[in-house]
Amino acid sequence: MRAGRLKHRVIIESPADARDERGGVTKVWQTVGEVWAAVEPIRARERLTANQVVGDMTHKITLRYQAFPNLSERHRLNFGGRILHIAGPPINPDEDGEMWECFAVEETPANA
Repeated sequence: MRAGRLKHRVIIESPADARDERGGVTKVWQTVGEVWAAVEPIRARERLTANQVVGDMTHKITLRYQAFPNLSERHRLNFGGRILHIAGPPINPDEDGEMWECFAVEETPANA
């Protein structure tokens, strides 16, 4: 892949447990990497759920394998403040350890 296609800066975040002031545990997201990627919208749709219009957008994300070799569906991507949840395991399309491809669903206020 030509480097010019990887024109978007994304932050890779991983879930972690954090103790709150009452001694409880809450999930927080920690930055574990920042990489160049190609972020391509694939599909957008709206549907009516519980008398409310809910929308979602699916993206295809491509990034260098070596930039973050441990990428998995437990991670999420922060793309300029937009949260993209990885849907399923990322794939290495040519099985050569060069690129990751994954599909992600953008978090919207209705599906957060």
